[in-house]
Amino acid sequence: MEVPGKALPAGTYVFKLLDSTSNRNIVQIFDKDEKQLLATILAIPNYCLKPTDKPVIRFEERASNAPEAIKAFFYPGDDYGLQFVYPRDRAVQLAKRTKQNVLSMRNDMAQNITAPATSTSDASDQ
Repeated sequence: MEVPGKALPAGTYVFKLLDSTSNRNIVQIFDKDEKQLLATILAIPNYCLKPTDKPVIRFEERASNAPEAIKAFFYPGDDYGLQFVYPRDRAVQLAKRTKQNVLSMRNDMAQNITAPATSTSDASDQ
């Protein structure tokens, strides 16, 4: 599965909103035990008409030989979810291939997506 900045191998992951006073749209992805921070990703709200009663993940259209990519995900009971923002170069590649708009940020911001962190305590120091 692809998220901005990396492809995650098959497995179980924990998605959490970063507890930040400046922005609630920063998603952290951890391994299933929440011991290793794998990515910190910028997202924007993606509104839906009707809240769901369970988590929903929407995948982006991709070629059959490409990893699936999360387009947006929604927490139960919320009328909005989050959609990931990709580095510009990758967003352009994806938009050309899928013929859909892909949210983007400056390429130099991509270094923040995969900043090295080996645990949640390392991430809080950044």
